[in-house]
Amino acid sequence: MKKIGFLGFGNMASAIAKGILAADKKDITISAYDPTPIMIDQLNRRVLKSDSALQLVDNNKYIFLSVKPQMLLEALEPIVDHLTSEHVIISILAGVTVESIRKIVNDSCVVIRTMPNIPLLMSLGVTAIAKPDNISDSDYSFVKEVFGYVGSVYEIESNRFNEVIPINGSSPAFVYLFAKIITEQAVKYGFDYSLALEMISKTLIGSAKMMLETDKTLDELISMVSSKGGTTVAALEKMQEDGFVTSLENGFTACINRAYELGK
Repeated sequence: MKKIGFLGFGNMASAIAKGILAADKKDITISAYDPTPIMIDQLNRRVLKSDSALQLVDNNKYIFLSVKPQMLLEALEPIVDHLTSEHVIISILAGVTVESIRKIVNDSCVVIRTMPNIPLLMSLGVTAIAKPDNISDSDYSFVKEVFGYVGSVYEIESNRFNEVIPINGSSPAFVYLFAKIITEQAVKYGFDYSLALEMISKTLIGSAKMMLETDKTLDELISMVSSKGGTTVAALEKMQEDGFVTSLENGFTACINRAYELGK
């Protein structure tokens, strides 16, 4: 029996737990500890509620570290003496390095870093993961399997976690902002909000499928929509003129820089 414990149980942890439950894995038990256990209670005892972080660690091998990055030290310090070489800590914290966690826990257990994103809530997440040197193949495969229940898993180099954040971690917010602007502009021109939101959302889905399932480059796909002297070209030229591309590039960099600041 594989035993998973969630230290902190917010949206992301809840989504991962629901993915495991939906997979109906009889050989996995799920426990969680959170000082405010609202989301644990919502799962109607399908997730076992631990009375303390110590109880969670004592009863589970795989510990998903899913607190806010600012709460890292407060969350780990009470359990340090209860961690053993058999434990595997799986961190989903943005900007927090494996080295910083291992330092807090006195290098007492395996620590694996991941970067999932919010579409995990729809079982369509994208999770970046790196294999630490001291993890067994079986433990690593199991952690990847768990994230596979809620989306796609991609292995990256361990020194690229801050750089991956704007690609999969923060990028849903960029997409939502784009959709928000399009939808609000549509309302200005007399469209119903719900209709405009549905249209742009389905357009984004279709566009993503074209990127993934055709052999066209991104430039070729842009050209397919852009007739010389037409409406799309007029829009793209205006966006370029007003700094749309530069703004996105600067935002990408700012996201990475902030991740390094959080990791200090």
